[in-house]
Amino acid sequence: EQMGKTTVEEGDDDDDEDDEAEDLLSDVREWMDEQDAVTKDSMSDFNLKVRFQGHVDSGPPDHIRAILAVLVGQIAEGLDLAAGAKLQPGAVAKKAEPVMKRWAPLLEVIYSKIEDALEGSDAAVQGVFEALASREGSSDNGIAIAAVGIFMAMRDIDMIEDDDLLTGCKRVDTQSTVLDKFVEFLEQELEDDEQDSA
Repeated sequence: EQMGKTTVEEGDDDDDEDDEAEDLLSDVREWMDEQDAVTKDSMSDFNLKVRFQGHVDSGPPDHIRAILAVLVGQIAEGLDLAAGAKLQPGAVAKKAEPVMKRWAPLLEVIYSKIEDALEGSDAAVQGVFEALASREGSSDNGIAIAAVGIFMAMRDIDMIEDDDLLTGCKRVDTQSTVLDKFVEFLEQELEDDEQDSA
């Protein structure tokens, strides 16, 4: 009987964590909806909102995931992520760029507060993949194409370094042709940078 009890309690903990992430997401979404202009000062207002709502245990990686989930929702609106859709990363990037630029002051500051590089790259990359996967009718291929488009736009703001983005992409469970090509592109870019600085 004891064992049964323990299992239930552990399950409850997982549920609590999921609930906490969902609550954080809805509070972050609500705050983002209220913002007219996004500046460097938005950071303190964001922190106040998060703390005030009781999310005292959440840290920068959680905040990056939540903000990206909201932004990915905006970017993916109207995109067909189904298996046979004719979606192109470039078209997604074009749609994502103004969204990323608008929220850059907040994304850049919060991301810079993540001390562990691996935790940061996972929050950025997996945050995008998870948000896309939660959309109805999305396929692995559609998710990968949209994710690469969003990462292309992410490179235009001063948030994540190419080598960290590369690490995050390599750690994605479901690899695909479009993601492999993007990984190759990032490796080439980093190689070129090294040659330029040599």
